[in-house]
Amino acid sequence: MENLQGGMLALEHRYAVDAEVGRQGLATVYRGTQHPFERPVTIRAFDLFEEATNAPELVEHIKKGAQLAASLDHDGVLRVVDFGELTADVPFVVSERGSGPTLAAFLEQSGTMTLEEVVSLIERLAVIVDESHMRGVIHGSLSPHVVTLPHKDVNRACIGQFCLSVPMSEIRKIDGAMLSFALVAGLAPELFKEGATPTRASDVYAIGTLAYMALSGQHPYFEDVNDTSEGLLAIQTGTPRSLIDFGFSQAIWDAIDPVIGRDPDARPESAQEVAEALRAAAFPPKVEPKPEPVDDSYEDEVFIAPSDAPSPGAVAWGVVVLLLVLSNAAWFSWVGKAPVPAASTATVPAASVEVLRPGVELDSLPSGARAFLEGQNAAELGETPLAVNPDIGANGRATIRLEKRGYAPAFVDVVPAANGNRLVLKLNPSEP
Repeated sequence: MENLQGGMLALEHRYAVDAEVGRQGLATVYRGTQHPFERPVTIRAFDLFEEATNAPELVEHIKKGAQLAASLDHDGVLRVVDFGELTADVPFVVSERGSGPTLAAFLEQSGTMTLEEVVSLIERLAVIVDESHMRGVIHGSLSPHVVTLPHKDVNRACIGQFCLSVPMSEIRKIDGAMLSFALVAGLAPELFKEGATPTRASDVYAIGTLAYMALSGQHPYFEDVNDTSEGLLAIQTGTPRSLIDFGFSQAIWDAIDPVIGRDPDARPESAQEVAEALRAAAFPPKVEPKPEPVDDSYEDEVFIAPSDAPSPGAVAWGVVVLLLVLSNAAWFSWVGKAPVPAASTATVPAASVEVLRPGVELDSLPSGARAFLEGQNAAELGETPLAVNPDIGANGRATIRLEKRGYAPAFVDVVPAANGNRLVLKLNPSEP
């Protein structure tokens, strides 16, 4: 067939064919410009169909795929803008041309991406793929050669060549068709079976493969991209090399391993699930440290106790206050009677006698009440038992609210005093 560069009659009135990019699968790919809009486009001419025994069926297959791809309207989709036939049995598809390098070219130059870049890339691609699935559109051959990175920005990644794959069983019937790495890199293992067609599960596999390649710089089944036969055998019988061997954590590998396996039923149901699992493994949420347990040996430990009844009365809180007063009175009594060493006649200054420690250890009966700081800097302090530093409030004062399901809320004021801190319990009136 005549080389397309320079323009064929079927294209020259709408497109300028600027340069031949090369062969990708069953098509020769060209860079072009759509007139009169001066829009950069990619032209794929499926010239190998001339050698197929069932060329008309293949042409119809590509036509239906192009129609489906044209229905997508996401900013991450390189949309199909035209379809036609150069000659009998040689269809062409024109689609938007992405700016920036393909993912394949980027990885060939850089080797890998950072973990943050990979997570962001997979999140972006997952949104595009899942939205296409909701519209009933399966990509079918999602490989790094059809993903472009405008300005090398993973957050603006685009996917092209939707629905333009040909079943492997049909490819094998075409004389001259070569199973290159670019053609099979995004194909799931089940697609090599006779009569198999792409599914959502095979697109999810491709998403996992892209993540693996961006992390490690290698395809999970191809050690040498130039040895396609060995790679195809590995896809159907082998086991991918663990990402742990590339220095990644077990959690990262656990997020990717089931996605790129040969069992489609073991894969996540959506690409979004892959993205979420990868982010959770890469950047697990920080776990707040548990408060240190309260030491029961402290003599000045204070228990703030909601009543056992759902609506506690003032009597129960009065008892607690009375116990505090009595304990403090006993403390002062003991201090007053304590013998003074003979070597010293100095009196103990009042400021050295602490009613409570500077850090108040707060508990409730029963434990497990939630403590909240009241006022302008309102915040949740945690669950009793917990230690409360009085400088959390303005001028050393703090009002704390205790809440527990089944009990009325209680309020405690931590008030600075000359000889330590003082707790003031705000009693809740009993219900009539």
